Amino acid sequence: MTTDSKQLYDLFLHTLHQDQNLRMQAELHLKQALHQPGFMSSLLQLISNVEADLAVRQIATVYFKNRLKYWDDKNEQTGQPEISEDDKVFIKMHFLSTLVASPSVVQTQLISSLRSILRHDFPEKWVNFVPDVVSLLQSEQLASIKAGIMVSEKIACWRAYDADSPNEKINAMIAPDLLRLAKNIISNMDGIPDSVFLMRTLFKGYFKSIQFVFPVCLQDSGMLNAWIEIFIKAFQLPLPANLIDLDGNEASENIYWKMKKWACHCMNRLFTRYGNPSNQSVRVNVSDEFAATYSKTVAKVVLEVYLQALKGYDQDKKNGYLTTKIRELICDYLCSATALKSTWKIIQANFEFILTRFILPELCYSKEDDELWNEDPYEYIHKKFDPLDDASASTCSVMNLLIDLVTIRKKHTLFPTLTFINSVLNHYLESNEKDPRSKDGALCMVGSIAHVLLAKKSQVRNQMEHFLMMHVQPELSSQFPFLRARACWVIENFSGVNFTNESNALSLFQGIANCLQDKELPVKVRAASAISGLLQVEQVQHSMKQFIPQLMEILLKLTNESDMEATSSVMEKIVDLFPEQVIPFSLQLCCQLRDTFMRQMNEYTAAEEEGEDGFTDGPS
Repeated sequence: MTTDSKQLYDLFLHTLHQDQNLRMQAELHLKQALHQPGFMSSLLQLISNVEADLAVRQIATVYFKNRLKYWDDKNEQTGQPEISEDDKVFIKMHFLSTLVASPSVVQTQLISSLRSILRHDFPEKWVNFVPDVVSLLQSEQLASIKAGIMVSEKIACWRAYDADSPNEKINAMIAPDLLRLAKNIISNMDGIPDSVFLMRTLFKGYFKSIQFVFPVCLQDSGMLNAWIEIFIKAFQLPLPANLIDLDGNEASENIYWKMKKWACHCMNRLFTRYGNPSNQSVRVNVSDEFAATYSKTVAKVVLEVYLQALKGYDQDKKNGYLTTKIRELICDYLCSATALKSTWKIIQANFEFILTRFILPELCYSKEDDELWNEDPYEYIHKKFDPLDDASASTCSVMNLLIDLVTIRKKHTLFPTLTFINSVLNHYLESNEKDPRSKDGALCMVGSIAHVLLAKKSQVRNQMEHFLMMHVQPELSSQFPFLRARACWVIENFSGVNFTNESNALSLFQGIANCLQDKELPVKVRAASAISGLLQVEQVQHSMKQFIPQLMEILLKLTNESDMEATSSVMEKIVDLFPEQVIPFSLQLCCQLRDTFMRQMNEYTAAEEEGEDGFTDGPS
């Protein structure tokens, strides 16, 4: 069978047909044709055909992308290349022009397939690739410019981690044009179609260019300052009227917010990896002088911009809105800035605002938390209790900021922080109109710095037992489920308290034991983790023996319900401390261990990449 363009078009058209038999026949013919020389060339011609049905072009592009994965492979049966050399030459000759002529939905698939070619043939077997990309960037046609920017971002991914790669030379060739385009687009966002997408792509490409190695051409002061101005301008762009009402996931997924997010990624990376004098070990080909100058100049400018954004968000959550991811990135920047003398002065001047108007509100139980808890408690558990989850990462960033403030700048921040936390908690005790969410935030703050408060030289170490009994123990039976869960979490974090009163330790244990049988699943999971911490308290161990059979039954059931590793960890400690009491549960524990292992292996296998391809995708 030959695969001329008309036949190929009909085959892909039939794969979309309602008739199942027709679909199956078309798929069979395609499977037979794909190994024929010229097939991939014909496929690319079909994709580039502007007169072809868009749905056909889309499905052909997906097929094309999947076949490119076998670019350098040989057929197991025939020993012949999966893709012929003539096809490879044709594809490399016409790939960029096809990208230019394609609509966005086709471009998205095409551009993702480019890495398969670059991985094997670039630069030795595709020597004219970069010059052709430069020609696209220098074109006066927007379609060509767009394609050039998209391809440049993929070039930036290529061996970005390798200081010895040809990237330095490549960056020197394309960097001036990328900067010129970025300046033009950011100055005319309303007048250029796809301007937001183009800026987002430019920022992603810039980030990937500097993710591991800082190209010398980008260190030029003129180019660096120009990019910083562009990042700040993009970050500060007012939202279009139709986006002001977006929040949560809707905002995070919007291309406008993604552009701002990548601007933040770029500013953060420049500072934390290259502009921070203390990071000598990770600075590749960047001088100490550069880092010192950057930290005293650019880093301070960006910090002021971030603080201004946080204040705008505090004053007007709607018009000054910042997505969760951007607030997380700002937190990360503040963490790095806390350690440096030049930037610390700015943070110190704004410390009260950061503590009371940003950190506390960010750590309070939110409306979104409540919705997720009630709609899907299982999802709530995994989002909030998994440190690798994006939802958990934003909270962790705020906690890390607080921890850095009270450890790195302890002299200036610890007691003002404790004074503020106490004021919130005492107000909750004394007020007739209680705000449970503010108490949750305050307890989260104190739990985050528990290791600081329990340190050997801590001046408040001996006061923490009283603190737990006054502000935490009552919440184990709170009418608010999220406060019951928070109380369990705080007790877990303060498991190192030396109890002077045995009844206090037993009271906490009994409260947590009750929470283990709570009707709310997140409370039970938090209680299980808290039990783990109390196991090391001697007074609790004596009282726990008689409770072991009941506790094991609860934990085994909870493990099946929640699929969380925390319960497995608790059971491991119980087995170690009370071997005789857990003998009746040996078979169940072995089965649970088997199931946990198999689940972890399946998750690992599913997440494992197909192999090293020389590319890095960077953060989300």
